[in-house]
Amino acid sequence: MTPAKAWEKARKECPPRSLTSAEMREVFGVRARRKLSRKGVRVRHIDYQSDALMTMFLREKVDDVEILRWDGDIGAISIRADSGPWLTVPACNEKWIGKTDFDLIAELAEEADEDDVEKRKRRNWINSANRESYRLKRLLGLITLPKTTDDLNYETQRFMRHADTTERRRKAGKHRDLMGDLDDAPDTDTASYSDQSDTTPTSSPKFSKEGSRHSETPIGQESDPSLSTSPPWSPRKPPPEHVSQIWRSSPLRRAFPF
Repeated sequence: MTPAKAWEKARKECPPRSLTSAEMREVFGVRARRKLSRKGVRVRHIDYQSDALMTMFLREKVDDVEILRWDGDIGAISIRADSGPWLTVPACNEKWIGKTDFDLIAELAEEADEDDVEKRKRRNWINSANRESYRLKRLLGLITLPKTTDDLNYETQRFMRHADTTERRRKAGKHRDLMGDLDDAPDTDTASYSDQSDTTPTSSPKFSKEGSRHSETPIGQESDPSLSTSPPWSPRKPPPEHVSQIWRSSPLRRAFPF
């Protein structure tokens, strides 16, 4: 009997036992630490989640777990907290069940190529939209013309007007208070008031029993009627026509009906 026939006969009598993915992970897997969140555990752009893992996060308040991952089967990983038992947690996306790490590398490479193409298309669209917008603005006269030399000088002076520099401080001299110069200045208001008080006549107008006001100068002896302090008409003499019209149209006539 040849060795090949002996092998076939032995397989029929006692089939050889194959290793499961969990056993392969235990033997050939790579250990690492990951953060546990409400979404589960994320390893190499793949999310893994299960009911037991959610219970561990919500009830046991576990934040950091130990994982065991095998490149030959990335559809599931083994997870445990501290020194507890290993739990098999499948991938959230079913397309990774039974796939290897080579399939993941090929998928990520294709996504990177697609992202570059999309970025290039998006950038070209934005540039074309900007060029079209600039063209329409020029047609409508919304684009400002380049500044002339006078405009630049005006803008420079406007922005430099209130600038604080060492050179300007030295030219300004010693610091002065806001009202410091008023102490040395003469009091013009007091002087003008004293001058006016000196020229004011001491005599005051007298009032008759009838209530009319007249000056001390007898009637008929004024040299200049414009210098007289008496009104242009007496209470017993009717006022001019224009004053009567203003009084008749005034709302105060109702309050003083005379």
